[in-house]
Amino acid sequence: MPEPRGAGRSGGLLFLAVGVFVAYLVVRTVAGVFKVVLLSILVVLLVLLARDVLRRR
Repeated sequence: MPEPRGAGRSGGLLFLAVGVFVAYLVVRTVAGVFKVVLLSILVVLLVLLARDVLRRR
């Protein structure tokens, strides 16, 4: 019995949708980690600057 036309295409669309979703999650995770790293560096720089200013007084 032959398969209906286009029967095998839904798997490709599902694979594409899952791939796009995983890529979105990866981008969000990388952006979150990058933001945390930048904020940590900023806090360290502010602490060092404040310590230097207080030491000069």
